[in-house]
Amino acid sequence: MSSFVYSKIAFMAIMSLVIITANAEEAISVATQKQLTCLAQNIYHEAGSESFDGKVAVAQVTINRANNGNFPSTICGVVNQKTQVADKTICQFSWVCDPLAKGQRIYSKAWQDSQEIARKVLLDGLRLESLGSDALYFHNAKVRPKWGLAKIDRIGGHTFYSGDKVAVR
Repeated sequence: MSSFVYSKIAFMAIMSLVIITANAEEAISVATQKQLTCLAQNIYHEAGSESFDGKVAVAQVTINRANNGNFPSTICGVVNQKTQVADKTICQFSWVCDPLAKGQRIYSKAWQDSQEIARKVLLDGLRLESLGSDALYFHNAKVRPKWGLAKIDRIGGHTFYSGDKVAVR
């Protein structure tokens, strides 16, 4: 065979790999886009005005829950999780049950930051060492719930906890 034929075969093989790789990336992108959007929405609504670390921390708790086994196994499942207590529906993230939040105008800079952080946390594995995989809960530092959980850290306007109960003395 001539070198032209070898070159043509090599070119076709490379192009096939490029197409296969592009299709695989597109499939991953399609499969994860919904999860990225749910994560970005949670970051935006829970920590939109927080620092970079504050936003990462909220995203990390969301991811930790999805990986925990005691919560829904997807990010969207975690974000939209509701619990029925007596006659009341309680959302794990308050904005999900707030009809005003659903129609709230999303500001471009905070939304863009939230999307960027969602990508870094979900796709690149960005994590805050101080929280690790133990952080499963957080609340606004202005409130004082009586959860009885072990405090891990305070980052910005939120306090973060593990799922471990604190021994009562």
